[in-house]
Amino acid sequence: GVKNILSKKDKLGEREISELKRIGFELKSESNHYKFIYSDNEKYTFIVSKTPSDLRGNKNKVQKIINVLSVY
Repeated sequence: GVKNILSKKDKLGEREISELKRIGFELKSESNHYKFIYSDNEKYTFIVSKTPSDLRGNKNKVQKIINVLSVY
């Protein structure tokens, strides 16, 4: 689910944010990035850029989220 949601667009919109919340993420918006916290557990905190200029970095981050949560 995470891969499908985060790979749809370069930037996160309201739809993507609500889909992430639906699957168990809390989203905190900070100045240049978002913090995703999974299942109210700070151990599973992921930082994703807000800007499309770091698109490759975000794709790498999506893969890291998937890897970490598949172990969880």
